[in-house]
Amino acid sequence: MKFLLVVCLLGMASTMSAQFVSTSSSSSSMNSNSDAAAWSGLRISYHPVSINADGGGDISLNGASVGYVRSFGVSASAPLFIETGASASWIGGEIEDSDLKLNVFSINVPVNFGYKFSFGDNNGIYPYAGLTLRGNIVGKYKADGESVSAFDDDLGDGWKLKRFQIGWQIGVGANFNTFYVGASYGTDFSDIIEDCKVAMPSISIGFNM
Repeated sequence: MKFLLVVCLLGMASTMSAQFVSTSSSSSSMNSNSDAAAWSGLRISYHPVSINADGGGDISLNGASVGYVRSFGVSASAPLFIETGASASWIGGEIEDSDLKLNVFSINVPVNFGYKFSFGDNNGIYPYAGLTLRGNIVGKYKADGESVSAFDDDLGDGWKLKRFQIGWQIGVGANFNTFYVGASYGTDFSDIIEDCKVAMPSISIGFNM
């Protein structure tokens, strides 16, 4: 998945760059206006998640999120933006070599900083990097029809989930009129379980308003 994500990022970047170069000479005044335009929109994302243990071994899970983003210009002379928002996310699946299933529902608040390359009236590419604050609201382990809170102190440090995390991400998004498509990769600074971090690639679609 990481290899496919890199290929996707490189392909999108090269395609957008080629189109930008080919149209820049004929649309510079048009670009100056679209570069400065902030945006807001809805995003739906798929996440092939892995929980990476420092001592070796990964837990592979699936995830999805839906959220809202809004950007703010930070320079009058360059198309630099801060993009933030909030999303509700789910990650879950069966833990390999066990009968346990894990489901976690979270609220994510990203803060990204990026540069917008525009081509045409409403088309552009937006590479970015930033941080995400994550609050894990509901977490459940389930086995044999019974479930237990993933935040229960009785689980011990090897299984108990942390409530709050902070992580980083890099990515790129592309706008085609109001349609949006993007990809990113990120992981946590803080552990979700002791000595374990969440790695979360994403593939996103959405629309701008």
